[in-house]
Amino acid sequence: IGGSIGGSIGGSIGGGGALTWGEALGWTALPEGDLYLRRVLVLVLGLGFWQQATGSEAVLYYSATFLARAGMRSTRGRLIGYVLLGLCKLVPEALVALKVDSVGRKPLLLASSAGVTLAILALSLCFATGGFGLGPSQSASLVVGLLCTLMVLFSVGVGPVTWLLASEVLPSRARAKGMTLCSFVNRLVSGTVALSALSTCDALGFSGFFALYGLMGLLGLAWYAMVVPETQGKTLEEITAFLKEDLKEDLKEESRDQGSGEGGGPGKSVPANPLALSWSPNHAPSSALV
Repeated sequence: IGGSIGGSIGGSIGGGGALTWGEALGWTALPEGDLYLRRVLVLVLGLGFWQQATGSEAVLYYSATFLARAGMRSTRGRLIGYVLLGLCKLVPEALVALKVDSVGRKPLLLASSAGVTLAILALSLCFATGGFGLGPSQSASLVVGLLCTLMVLFSVGVGPVTWLLASEVLPSRARAKGMTLCSFVNRLVSGTVALSALSTCDALGFSGFFALYGLMGLLGLAWYAMVVPETQGKTLEEITAFLKEDLKEDLKEESRDQGSGEGGGPGKSVPANPLALSWSPNHAPSSALV
């Protein structure tokens, strides 16, 4: 029963069997009808990358170091601060489940990304100005507050919505390998940021560290705004239809551009490298997801 159901779903949504690793990694060409899968995989890899590219987990890992730098000398105080950060990361992720279907995925993602970026830039200013001229105790309390704010804002959108969106845009035949690749990129970026955090602080200073990841936050926010579709209330069939239609519109545009570049002659309808196509939400059909 399970096999027949899986085959039926796979055939109705994506056609054919499960995506092979060669097709997922670009070593094997995809059938023309499945070219949209390449774009979906790039989207999913981007979601995994940008979730960790702002250094949120490194902030949690090295929070005691940041608190000590801000003037909190008490080991007990730094431990309490670390526990508070953990709670600020955990509790909102449980609460956001109550609102994600009413608010939508993309609004939560954009608001969360913008808030995280502002909190990181505020931390950069705080370290650059020595706690805005406050005393050691007040400065440490301010850093604790900003770090907790950062964790809360991360956990109401970028944290949980990344995985929700990734699973929703992937059709059945590509979901297993797509989610595996998303997790791999996510953990790779997280590990790289965590391993380089202290050396980055040594090279740029604590203010420079947060300024760097504030810049990454701005880039991530722009990417979310331009690339990520809204999937709230859409079935897998509707999402897949949108992605296919969006790709068709880009192929038509590229064909016209090639034709005009060759003196008005007809261009090829299918580019050699679907990865080179930009995600263009402006081409959405009437049932657009963005």
